[in-house]
Amino acid sequence: MTSAMERSTALFQNKVSSSVWRPALGGLFSGATACAAPLVMGSGYLAIRHALELNQTVPFEEGAGLALGMFALFIAKVCATAFTVGSGGSGGVFVPALFAGASLGGAFGVVAGWAAPGQVSPPGAYALVGMSALFAASAHAPMTGIILLVELTDNYGIILPLMGATVLATFISQRMSPYSIYTTHLRHRGIEIHEPTDVNLMDAVTVGEAMDEVFDLVSDHMSMADLIEKFRMSHERGCPVVDADGNLVGIVTLRDVEEAVLRGKNPETTTVGDICTRRVVVCRPDQTLTEALSMFGGHGFGRIPVIDPDNPRKVIGMLRRGDILRAYLNIWRRSEKAALRDELVRLARERQAMTSTPTALCGPLRPGPRAPGHDPHHCRGGHRLPHCVSADQDPGFPERYPGGRDPSGT
Repeated sequence: MTSAMERSTALFQNKVSSSVWRPALGGLFSGATACAAPLVMGSGYLAIRHALELNQTVPFEEGAGLALGMFALFIAKVCATAFTVGSGGSGGVFVPALFAGASLGGAFGVVAGWAAPGQVSPPGAYALVGMSALFAASAHAPMTGIILLVELTDNYGIILPLMGATVLATFISQRMSPYSIYTTHLRHRGIEIHEPTDVNLMDAVTVGEAMDEVFDLVSDHMSMADLIEKFRMSHERGCPVVDADGNLVGIVTLRDVEEAVLRGKNPETTTVGDICTRRVVVCRPDQTLTEALSMFGGHGFGRIPVIDPDNPRKVIGMLRRGDILRAYLNIWRRSEKAALRDELVRLARERQAMTSTPTALCGPLRPGPRAPGHDPHHCRGGHRLPHCVSADQDPGFPERYPGGRDPSGT
């Protein structure tokens, strides 16, 4: 149904330039459709009720004509609605969608009754499911279709097949077209409506951009006493531990020192290699801050060493929680400035387009009269306007208005 309305709208806009003839032709086509199928006229509630009241299997002799007639009503209703709305006429799409769904569902129910007599639900149940499925597919609103049809009919016996058919129809419709029967008209007017996409700024920043490349390293042979003094002087709470070749051995923090003191370790004889954490969680500079933040949250670390991808035992930086926060604030500020700059550029272009005068519409311009002390380039409100009169529009300008002044005084 949405596709038919899109095609009809495009057809009338491209082939019929007059805004007067569009609804006239749309009414003509809709009237011709109504002459072939009179039931498509009006609200269609009577036809919907008759479709829902088909509570028993129809014999083949009677059902063949009934199924073909209901399918013809489906085609006719879709065409009439597309002609009316697509040409700019006044008409809704809610009840026509219910009408078309009931007709198509009822026709399918009649055919299903022939194929499996006594094993399927009556055609009225299929008409109800068709109403919900076609409306939800056309409006891209599955929950609305399900709840609305259940409440209208007060029938909860087929809620599961109703939900299944409605969700499946909506899924297929959204894959076929991102526009519904309500947004397709906005699209043809140049108004695009898209769902807001959630952009994670953390994915736009890598660890290499946020890490601190200036950091302290401690040797695994350093005494715990020297480490305590180093922490006191640098106000650091943790440092990577390396061996004599500069390879990463582990990481030591104030908590490791406190636990060693509580266990009675001698600060003078205990080395950093004895108390450091050997199993170190590391990150690479090409990882995003989202991945790094998950490491912080999963282990409760305050800092993570950043290793060289080509040499996993070499530390090239340190990533702290504060580094992540600063990087996030910087990218957020840049994005806000970029959005503001784009908005200002757009407003400037619109203002320029509104104030610019197409030269192709004007011929050679002659300055008009002005009062003493009057600036010809300014008007009330401070806007600059060319005070001129087109000589091409009035070939008799010099003879009709000697001196360039209109006898009326204007």
